[in-house]
Amino acid sequence: MSSGSNHLDTFIRGADNGLWQRHWDGTGWSGWQPLGGLLSADPTSVTSAGGRIDVFIRGADFVLWHRVFDGTAWGGWQSMGDRLVSGPAVTSSAPGRFDLFAVGADQSLSYKSSTDSGATWSAWSSLGGQLTAEPAAISVAAGRIDVFGRGSDAALWHITYDSGAWQGWQPLGGGLTTGPGVASWAPDRLDVFVVGLDRGVWHRWWDGAAWSGWQPLGGILTSTPSAVSWGPGRIDAFGRGNDGQVWHLWWGGAGWGWQPLGGLMATGTDPMTVPVPVFRQAMNLDCETAALQMGLTYLGQNYSQQQIFAFENPDTRPPVVGGGVIQQWGDPYTNFVGDVNGTDHYPPTGYGIYYPPMVSIAQSHGAPGAVGGEAMNKATIYQAVASGQPVLAWVEVGWYRPAIHFWTAWDGRSIRYSLDEHTVVLTGLSLTDVRVNDPWHGTQYLVSRSTFETSWADFNNMAIILK
Repeated sequence: MSSGSNHLDTFIRGADNGLWQRHWDGTGWSGWQPLGGLLSADPTSVTSAGGRIDVFIRGADFVLWHRVFDGTAWGGWQSMGDRLVSGPAVTSSAPGRFDLFAVGADQSLSYKSSTDSGATWSAWSSLGGQLTAEPAAISVAAGRIDVFGRGSDAALWHITYDSGAWQGWQPLGGGLTTGPGVASWAPDRLDVFVVGLDRGVWHRWWDGAAWSGWQPLGGILTSTPSAVSWGPGRIDAFGRGNDGQVWHLWWGGAGWGWQPLGGLMATGTDPMTVPVPVFRQAMNLDCETAALQMGLTYLGQNYSQQQIFAFENPDTRPPVVGGGVIQQWGDPYTNFVGDVNGTDHYPPTGYGIYYPPMVSIAQSHGAPGAVGGEAMNKATIYQAVASGQPVLAWVEVGWYRPAIHFWTAWDGRSIRYSLDEHTVVLTGLSLTDVRVNDPWHGTQYLVSRSTFETSWADFNNMAIILK
């Protein structure tokens, strides 16, 4: 960011995950200065009158934090309370006004603002879109805001606030591996920088009438670039090189130049996580029980899998099979079906249990607010994880996708089933992945949102939110 002509301040997440600052005073660069904090995403900053600087970060607790330089000295860190899935972006569209952006749990762009220099804030509102990296925001005139982000198609997308209203999303093409950076060196001028699929820096600009094509600027960056302009015809961009240090790219009218600035920079957005312990299922087919044990333990309720399973009232009658499918069996909406230590290979001797009995057990064993169901919206469960609530989700073991069939329960209910039925606990979330605690082998790992959502759909989006 720039607080005046020929003056630059760059803020990074250091290798120690703390906030670091280095500034240019018109004649030379200062050394790196530690500003404390513990970051889990890239920082963002904005300047205002009197040399004031406001820095916003997502802390190691995934909460939004704010620190102010009043022109003389830095104040302390202040928690804003909001848990974020992405790092924030900030701009100022009027004196005393801050416009803050982040990507929500549902990958839409979220927005909040302050009209009193950060003393009070509006609630978050959604601006739509499907973003997979931190946004970048800029205001080139009073009452005008431009926000850029990487869409789910890896292309650059743009949305504008002007004349008192948000306009629609506009695709600008390209292939991005990170979020974008944006600067403006003249009225109605926008310069956007991205890291392409070749890891090089690419540049596209708006001249007030039309967008240019993409211009390659070379280099190899391993972070989202940031950009700023301190005067007409001047642009400065920063990012982490493949050597881990900060690199500086600038345009001064005579061509582009690269300069290393040292430092060791961490980058990217850490997955938001919920510290749910990992347990392996103790019986062949009690994945649902082990999943609930994990969630209840996180809530401070310690039960063995055997204690939980005792409430599942297993119906151990064998299935009626024929033609390679199950024709009739028990009802997993009321009981565990089959032998919990049996096999789920055809012809199976054991199967599992669905959400209604497990919700009841959860509510009576330390999660009184637990809710479950089918046809649940992905935004609902992702927001639950973002809010620190574990989610039990029915999927296929190993993310395999065999055929889905139906059997008729003894009570006449039609049962949708897969012989690879499995339950995991969602315990983390990034912009592209979910983290799962998998009781099959007692492991914890990331899986893409798309892989999870495809498998989850095979069980009609069945899930339980523990709270």
